[in-house]
Amino acid sequence: MSGQSSVLQALRTLLPLVPRREKWRFWGLLALAVISALSELVLTGLVALLAAIFGSPEAVLQNSPVREFIEFTGLRFGDDPRLLAFFALCGIFLLIVGRNILNIVQQRHMTAFSETVGAAARIHLFRFYQRAPFLWILHNGVSELGFGLSCASALAGTLNVALNIFSSVLMILTLFGGLVALSPLPSLMFLAVLGVGGTIIVKATRRFLDRCSHAVYAVDYQLNKVGHLALHGLKEMRMYRREDTLYTAYSGQLADGVRTKTRQGTVVRLPISFLETLGFATLVGVMLFLVFVQDAGMARISGIMGFMAAAAWRALPATTR
Repeated sequence: MSGQSSVLQALRTLLPLVPRREKWRFWGLLALAVISALSELVLTGLVALLAAIFGSPEAVLQNSPVREFIEFTGLRFGDDPRLLAFFALCGIFLLIVGRNILNIVQQRHMTAFSETVGAAARIHLFRFYQRAPFLWILHNGVSELGFGLSCASALAGTLNVALNIFSSVLMILTLFGGLVALSPLPSLMFLAVLGVGGTIIVKATRRFLDRCSHAVYAVDYQLNKVGHLALHGLKEMRMYRREDTLYTAYSGQLADGVRTKTRQGTVVRLPISFLETLGFATLVGVMLFLVFVQDAGMARISGIMGFMAAAAWRALPATTR
């Protein structure tokens, strides 16, 4: 079972259990995610503008959107672009402060929503175990039921990660939409290379990660089973002298867990490294295209490359999630 389908399936199952107030919180989280994505787009544009001001201030003052903004606000920079750079820096500072406050509020409500849904799942499962037929409980075993409750406790963390991923995807799509609006052809080339390369990287590593995740789950399940048997059967274990047998089984499962989790932790880093390398290699390719194919001037190159570099700076950490 893939991670996406399991999370969506869990949400469909659990949402009927969620209180009405938390459902309203969910829609509020979607609105916050949209506002956060738009703030990232504006921040990226301001960072690119600041880079262009330092690179070619005269060209920036003649740029149509900048000129329209100056006329709309009534600001006058004269022949000194340093004032424009100062206002851009102040705008970046204020936007960063506002975005960080928004992210804190968003994360607080994400955590509250995830924990509420996780608690609803645990209560529902606990009530199910209380009312389940006794023969069914004997058939499945108390250790398996206890492991089910411990797995349900991890649902809140998984849901919190899923909500953060959704917010990151929305932010990435907004940034890429801004890129395409700024310069369609170079941006589409940039996105096509990243999209194809990223898909290949994810597909190459996801199957192995899924196998590692199933192996980690199996190891944790066996460890829980052996540990439950050892702790709840101390008298019988010593009576029949099975200490060494259980010790060997427990230590063997721990060794398997170390190997499996080491492989999993190593593979998790591979997409991050590949995407970062591919992203900046694509930036080099876009610059070569602008110089040798479109014969773009330095002002246009600095504007496009500044926005792309700023977008990559904001998007790559989110993409790796």
